[in-house]
Amino acid sequence: MTGEAIRRVKPAALCSAVCRAEASPIHRQKGAAFAALLRCLPCLCLSLVVATPVGSAEPPRRVVGFVEKVLVGSPPRLFEGKIDTGADSSSIDATNLIQTTRSGQIWIEFTVARVDGGSAQLSGRLARYALIKRGGGIIRRRPVVMLDLCLGSVLRSVEVTLADRAGMKFDVLVGRNFLHGHFIVDPARTHILEPECIGQKK
Repeated sequence: MTGEAIRRVKPAALCSAVCRAEASPIHRQKGAAFAALLRCLPCLCLSLVVATPVGSAEPPRRVVGFVEKVLVGSPPRLFEGKIDTGADSSSIDATNLIQTTRSGQIWIEFTVARVDGGSAQLSGRLARYALIKRGGGIIRRRPVVMLDLCLGSVLRSVEVTLADRAGMKFDVLVGRNFLHGHFIVDPARTHILEPECIGQKK
């Protein structure tokens, strides 16, 4: 095969041809099959590299602890959040819910009675309603709104259930709908990351 012909052959096809030649009956008869395989390995690895799209690599996942500082809403408010991989969605304590209309869309304004004794006013666009089962089998219908959450340098707008978290240790629960694809949780650690999303666009 001439140099010009080789340049026209795709790397994967060229490697395949080389490996077939190395594994030919002549090589096997000489007992050199293993040596031939070793000579093929670099070529096979090259094929895998060439066949992998440059943009297909996933972004590195950040390690977070059991408890982290989380910015919620716009403008953002800082809360202590529990990182919970067992929860499908995120939730936040909410009282004094008021329904309003903005540009033809329903929004919910609410108050977060913080565990530190303070309070914060937030609002989010209504996405849907969810049925929440509490202790004793009581099922309640709670609104789910779209809220910006910032953990470390990751800013995402996700569905957050407005829950009655009275008596809980944390105002915010960060679930899998925010964590998936971005974080790995180390339950033995806390406060690994600081929110870095101020001024960042989603």
